[in-house]
Parts: sequence; C-alpha cells; structure tokens
Amino acid sequence: MLRLSKTPSIRLLQALSPPLAPPSAPPLAPLNRLLSSSSSPTVPAALIKELRNLSNSAPLLACRKALLATYTEEGGYDVEEAMKELRKTEGEKTKGKIEGRAMGEGVVSFGPSGTGSFSCISLGCETDFAAKSSTFISFTQSLLSLLPSSSSPTKSTGYPYASNTTEVIEGDKDMKKLWDEALLGVRENMSVRQAYVLDDCEDSYFTSYLHNDLTPVELREGGGPRVGKTGAFVEMGMVESTGDVRRDKEIMEDTGRKLAMHVVAMKPGYLDRGDVPEERRVEEEKVFLEQLEAEEKASGKKGKPEDIKRKIVKGKMAKWEKGNVLMEQEHVANGEEGGQVGKVLKGRGVECRGFKLL
Repeated sequence: MLRLSKTPSIRLLQALSPPLAPPSAPPLAPLNRLLSSSSSPTVPAALIKELRNLSNSAPLLACRKALLATYTEEGGYDVEEAMKELRKTEGEKTKGKIEGRAMGEGVVSFGPSGTGSFSCISLGCETDFAAKSSTFISFTQSLLSLLPSSSSPTKSTGYPYASNTTEVIEGDKDMKKLWDEALLGVRENMSVRQAYVLDDCEDSYFTSYLHNDLTPVELREGGGPRVGKTGAFVEMGMVESTGDVRRDKEIMEDTGRKLAMHVVAMKPGYLDRGDVPEERRVEEEKVFLEQLEAEEKASGKKGKPEDIKRKIVKGKMAKWEKGNVLMEQEHVANGEEGGQVGKVLKGRGVECRGFKLL
C-alpha cells in the first residue's frame, strides 16, 4: 500500500490518475462532413437551404449532389439547373420506389362560386400525414389554379360531367413541372382522382361545400382556394327569376351551398329518377325479388302471388330511390324545415342541374 507522508506533488497525482479522454467533436462536425469532402468543393449551406425550399424539402444529400453537378470554376453553382437535376434524378428515383403503392388518403379543392364556369380537383396520396402537409396542400392550390387555363383537361358543358384523372398532368408542361416538384417533397404515390373544368354554362350558377378544411393559416392569406378532406359542388339555375339579378344570385348561392352540404352527408348516386340506368333498376329489382323469395322459403309458408310480389318490389324500389336519388331524398341541411329536396328547390324557384361528390 502506498503511503503519502506529505502533500502529493502534481507529477505524482498525474501518474496515479487515468488518462483524460480526448475532447469530443463539436456538434456540427458531422453536418460539416456531410456537406463537404476533401475530394469535392464545399457547397455553401445557404445554397442547399435555398434549393431545399424550392424543391419542397428534398433530401439534404440529394440537394448537395444536384448543386455539385452544376458547379464550374468560372460560374460556381446554379440553383436553377440544380432544380432541373433534382427533378430528373431524385424524381425518377422516387417514382420507382412509390409506384403501385395504395393511395387511401387525399384532398379536394374548389374554385370560386360563380356564373358560367367552374373548376375543382381531387388528389390522392398514401398517408394522412402527407395529405395534411403544407407541401401537398399548396401543391393542390397551385394545380387547381392552372386547371382552367390548361389545354389538356377535358371540358364539360353540362351534367353528367366529364372527369379528368392523372393523365391530364402529362399533357401540360406547367402542370407536369409542378407535379414533379411536389413529388420531391411529398415522396409518396400521388394521383388526380377527379378534376372538372366546366365551361360555357352561362345561365348556371356553381357553388360548393368543403368539409373538414385542412388549409393552414399561412396558406389562407390572399383569398386562395381552401383545401379539405371531401366536398361537393352543385350546378344551380333559376326557374322563376325574381327580376333582380343580384337577388337571384343570392338565392342560388344560399340554396346551392345547403344542397352541396346535403350531398356530402347523404352521398346520392343520381340527380333524378330518370338518371338511374335501366340496368341498375333491373339489378336492384332482382335483388329485392330474391330476398323476398328467400324470406318465404325460410318461413315455410306458401309463396305470394306474382302480382303481390311485384307490388312489394315496387315499394322497395321507391324506398331505394329515396336513399339514392338526390331529388327524392329528405333534405338534411335545410334546418328545421326539412322536406324532400325536389320540393324544397321548387318552393324557392330554383333547380339543380347537376352535382358531384368529390
């Protein structure tokens, strides 16, 4: 055992103490190594940040690589060319990874209410996280703004409306560029579920209802379109004008908005009885008849006469229409007044010329 007869010297304490660990690397060292290497020039962090903002937050390393691809000793880095490089390389890589993935989430957005023309869009994505992101919502707003002026979409002049899907993007270079840039940030499979451009409907008034508004505060400024989980639009027209154009518009806006809310809640499949295809009627009648015969067989009782069966099936069809035909449904967005949709509209001197649930 070592005994110290007097105060130990510093040299002796150093000999007895374990060696000190080398000083740890500063916290930013790994990031600095990530952004630069001995074999390539250092990419300024400000340029990487600028490119990430332009590309909807593409991966940091991908941004650095794209900037390096544009570097020249004379001109330095070119952010615009780096963006093109990102769309070409990172975009194609992302497409390869996400192709075929299911898209169970999405958003919808509608253009402003008004007379004569209207546009709206429904986009699909994989996750709720992406659907609610500022990147995806901003992308939806931008895509909707390009839709009316694009030469690619099929335009409709009346109900039933012709819908556009993802193919509409391929036919327009501005929309394709917007799509590729959004893909860099969203990094999920995306699709155009429905897109409508309604034109030359001079005496019609279009209005909509958006359910579950997802638009973040920073994207609501300037009066841009709102984006939500689901919604519907309706095409309204005056049957009995008040003689005041402004008043007519107010009636169609108020009645139409409530009707669009009803469509979202009740999800009708058809506008009027005449819009139900004959094949669908035959199919439903067959189902009701089979149900009736199965009930008779299970009860062990004698079967009903054919004319009675036809009356029962007819009654079931009338009930089916009340659940699936808009004009036959009970209006659920008309406050305490309620009433059958067709009768409510007639009482206000208006008609619904078409609708669509997105």
